[in-house]
Amino acid sequence: MRSSLLTAGTILLVSSVASGQVCFEDTISDGTMSASEWSTELFLTRGLVGSVTATQLATGGNPGFCWRVFQSLSDDTGLTAVHTYAPACYDPADSGGIQTIDFAIDYQWVASDPPPPVSGEQRFGLAANQGANTFVAAGALTGMNTNWQSHLQTGITSANFVLKSGSGTLDLSANAPPITFGFYTSNNIGPTTITFTREVNYDNFSVTITRTCEGDANGDGTVDVNDISYVLFRLGGACPPCDGDANGDGAVDVNDISFVLFRLGSVCP
Repeated sequence: MRSSLLTAGTILLVSSVASGQVCFEDTISDGTMSASEWSTELFLTRGLVGSVTATQLATGGNPGFCWRVFQSLSDDTGLTAVHTYAPACYDPADSGGIQTIDFAIDYQWVASDPPPPVSGEQRFGLAANQGANTFVAAGALTGMNTNWQSHLQTGITSANFVLKSGSGTLDLSANAPPITFGFYTSNNIGPTTITFTREVNYDNFSVTITRTCEGDANGDGTVDVNDISYVLFRLGGACPPCDGDANGDGAVDVNDISFVLFRLGSVCP
């Protein structure tokens, strides 16, 4: 369930890519964490008593600016806050399908209430918005170390994402709609009359795309005559599963043969 419990100074998530926005091709990173470029949306997965404050701090980052996330919850509540970086869009139709995604971010536990030794971690991970749909990938826990820590997660695919809001699955194919990336933070608490708070800083967000090898219909890492044979054997095949649909247009036909022929000998990423 979506909630509008956002703080002043945060801006609502725009899940679709703005008209005329220029998307990146391979890598994007941000160490400024500006409130004019980041937005936050809160999802209550159960319960009703939860809120999030997400703001840019001018000092205390790793180094300089950082993004502070303060989450409060009680009374058997689970919440997830999705923080989206507007410039971090990728358009598969322009830049090609996505094979894998690498995600990196720095984090620093600040405080929690009740204080340690009661666990005061936040869970965090990569988030993606496609159209009106929001997805999150399995992530990690911050721990409660007041020193800055670095997180790197490599080889993320569509299979690693689960739907948070909307419908469907994250489409990383060459004809997929644009995708905007960010990260999420989440906490869960069981039945209680106590309010729990978690406060963590984040900095140096980065997403790196490894594109699919266009024309490599059989997925062996090269574009050669074996890919032509692979498509020929599957001409007219059902879509889905679209096995042999080299150009990603939703049909297995002669256009896929032309697509492979044009790319014979291409170097795969």
